[in-house]
Amino acid sequence: ALLEGHTGSVHGALALTDDRILSWSSDKTLRIWNSQSGRCVALLEGHTGSVYGALALADSRILSWSSDKTLRVWNCQSGCCVALLEGHIEPVDNALELDNGCILSWSRLRSSSSSWRGDTALRVWNSQTGACLIVLRGHDFGVDGALELAGDRLLSWSSNKLRLWDLRDGASIALLEGHTDSVEGALALGDGRLLSWSGDRTLRLWDDHSGKCLYVFQGHTSFIRGALEMTDGRLLSWSWDQTLRLWDKQLGAAPTGIKADDFSMFSVRGALVLAEGRLLSWSSDSNLQLWDSDIGACIRILKGHKLSIR
Repeated sequence: ALLEGHTGSVHGALALTDDRILSWSSDKTLRIWNSQSGRCVALLEGHTGSVYGALALADSRILSWSSDKTLRVWNCQSGCCVALLEGHIEPVDNALELDNGCILSWSRLRSSSSSWRGDTALRVWNSQTGACLIVLRGHDFGVDGALELAGDRLLSWSSNKLRLWDLRDGASIALLEGHTDSVEGALALGDGRLLSWSGDRTLRLWDDHSGKCLYVFQGHTSFIRGALEMTDGRLLSWSWDQTLRLWDKQLGAAPTGIKADDFSMFSVRGALVLAEGRLLSWSSDSNLQLWDSDIGACIRILKGHKLSIR
């Protein structure tokens, strides 16, 4: 089926639980489609700016956020807006649903920001009424990312620092300092400790309660794009330096450095873990590579894409 109707760039889509598809666009709308016929069954109108993202809430309603500095909650059957979330002073870049059903949102710093610091606060909202419940203040610049932790806690990052928060009252628990360039991402490991990676070419392991830095993983020679924890406990990271690296999170050692295609002059853009200890990575050189994670050897190069794989 061909799904036609948006009049601007489609920024994203997701599958709903009832076999319908949700999409959102720079044309300021979201659309719900019948996945079998391709027919648009609901048009969600109300945003006055480009729709940057959306997600399906646990109760089947839809949450969206936009360059118009608002978030909206929608009834996915009627397409009606049932709650308007207003308070951000910059375009809303991302949001997530917390375990308690509330919504967390934040805005990044951008060159067009009305303030040189951007919107530095994260906001927690009641998803039923749209009321702002808590404003988390403490970052110096716009917020680049956040994730919910166990025990009503939150981790967020902005510029080269991370913060731990108590979601019950919005209090800042700890400031995680050490990176010397922008933090590009973070995750909670299986043992509860925190891992972050940065443009400063390092990854850092943190205590999830005190915020103390436990170890600095050094070895990459350029900006680190991402990282993940493997099922065997090792850590995998990838970088602009054309390599992936496997780390022992206990010792901090990098037992295996995986070099991308020797003929590639492009950064590794992403990776995922497959069955039987294999890894798949992709690059801006338009190729994918399969790896044996035990020895760091390339099993196969998958070619066919004409443009950069994102």
